[in-house]
Amino acid sequence: MPHAGILDLPTEILFKILDWAEDECLYHLALLSRRLNFIALSIYFSRKKVDVESKSEVVCTLEGFRRDVLSALQICLSIQSLERIDFSVPHWSSAPSITPFLRHIKRLETFISRLTSVKKVSLRLAPHEGNWSISLKNGDEFITDGSSIEPYRERPGLMDRIVRRFVPSPPTNSIPAMPPFPSGASQLTTLVMNSATFLTAPGIDWVLAALRQAPVTSLALQMPRGNVQTWGDVLPQFAVAAPRLTLLVITDLPPSVDTVVLSVLDKFPNLTDLHMSYQRQLTVACDPQKLPLPALRNISSLRAPSALAEHFLVAKDPLPELRSLCVLWRARPMMNLPSLVSSLATIGAKLNAHPRAPQLSLDIDARGGFTAADVFMSPSFGDREDIADGCARVERLTLRLDGKKIDPRSVARLAALFPETAQFTLITRRVTISRWTLAQLLGAVKSTRRLKKIELNGKSHPLRP
Repeated sequence: MPHAGILDLPTEILFKILDWAEDECLYHLALLSRRLNFIALSIYFSRKKVDVESKSEVVCTLEGFRRDVLSALQICLSIQSLERIDFSVPHWSSAPSITPFLRHIKRLETFISRLTSVKKVSLRLAPHEGNWSISLKNGDEFITDGSSIEPYRERPGLMDRIVRRFVPSPPTNSIPAMPPFPSGASQLTTLVMNSATFLTAPGIDWVLAALRQAPVTSLALQMPRGNVQTWGDVLPQFAVAAPRLTLLVITDLPPSVDTVVLSVLDKFPNLTDLHMSYQRQLTVACDPQKLPLPALRNISSLRAPSALAEHFLVAKDPLPELRSLCVLWRARPMMNLPSLVSSLATIGAKLNAHPRAPQLSLDIDARGGFTAADVFMSPSFGDREDIADGCARVERLTLRLDGKKIDPRSVARLAALFPETAQFTLITRRVTISRWTLAQLLGAVKSTRRLKKIELNGKSHPLRP
């Protein structure tokens, strides 16, 4: 009679036994058979909170050069393809060398190249030690990714002190080559870059190769770091390398770079969707009169701060294909309601004269908090016809709040300013709203002919009649 082995046990019992095994043991067991591969890696991915069957996006953080999530993904037999992948690549501020970073990029390139269908790849740096990650020298400037820190609000001068202690990068000829983008057919359509590191050699070479070889139609850039010269060099290269691009997302735009960005937009010939936002800490508004005015003849969807939205509509025949416009407004530190509604009046008048009558949405970032007193207009101002028309033009309203500072009366008074709003969305990031606060909100916000519910963090709640 043959001896029984571990594989003769029922699957349920194997799951219970292997649940006690360490991660390294699970990795080696997964190499022994197809059945153990499925069981061991299912347990491993569950521990790491990685959902490989997710229809939205697989998110994972690499862990140095030990066995990590990517190592497990590379040997997983049940994965034929992942459509969306978000990788966080580790790097320490004490290590100025880019070599470890390039090794991780090579691992990612090898893994992605064997998948049958990858449509979106997001690469971000996973910073350690005070949220600082990696630094490369570009001419006389350090490109440093530290977007998680707010130095000039919490500790003035911190950025200068940290940059000064970085060891200068080695000569260009000693920097290792960036792994090439996978050759052959590719289905990559979306590329997201959340670090200025990818704007300098050798990272920029990989990005440009990806834009040239893959059918990329969506590109997202986070721009908290980098000077005018850097962005002035790379943006035209992106436009040439990605002629199919239809969606461009630019976030955390520094005021010193907006002129460069606007001067390049017309070089993206097939652009139909444009999303732009300034840095959250920005305290000085841009001066639209000094900015270039791109034609943007094919733009159908625009999302931009109020000053830029007004600027794009200045031309005689502005944005002829425009169908939807989302105006971004940041309360800093107060709501500044007169400026907001005055801007909406100007924008509303332009949209009323537009042949396509574009839909107008308003997205307000009020995470600093506001009170009912901030949402007040004098009758002589609020009764002006242009102000009333501008407010009535808003069909969708989004309000971003600090979940710990919600005043239901203030929210209700703000919503009442836009009588034709059909969709009201509240977003409090990761903070859960208490049932009591939710009940107060649903009682304070009045239902209208068009507004019957509130959407709070993705869930709909009917308003009281």
